[in-house]
Amino acid sequence: MPEIDMPGHMRAAIAAYPELGNFPSRPVEVATTWGIHDEVLNPEERTVQFCTDILAEVLDVFDSEFVHIGGDECPKSEWRASQRAQQLISERGLSNEDELQSWFIRQLAAFLADNGRRMIGWDEIIEGGLADGERWSCPGAARRAESPPRTSVTRWS
Repeated sequence: MPEIDMPGHMRAAIAAYPELGNFPSRPVEVATTWGIHDEVLNPEERTVQFCTDILAEVLDVFDSEFVHIGGDECPKSEWRASQRAQQLISERGLSNEDELQSWFIRQLAAFLADNGRRMIGWDEIIEGGLADGERWSCPGAARRAESPPRTSVTRWS
């Protein structure tokens, strides 16, 4: 099962394509150490398109039913500081940055579902809630479910 981590852990992408970041005029270096970094993808539609383009390439290479998008360790400090992110929260009828992350994740889940795949993410992806009618389960339970959920969630503990 392939894993790609979005919208956090994308510092290299932001370094290569500054327009994917929340503050494109601020230079971002590729991370050379493991850890959580404040730089996260911006929540624009064009950034989601960049991510789904990457996922489309992954789907061409891997035939796994499940694709793990990570979704964990996404600090919200840049979204809190970004006027544009705050504007998008308002325009999308969201309450806060956690819901903004859930909006982002739902776009990826919908893309994967439209392409016959199911998304797995770390448990932080549900901090902002799920879409109406969406449910989640761990992968083992999803296999036993009569109607599999679109999203499966994994936990560290």
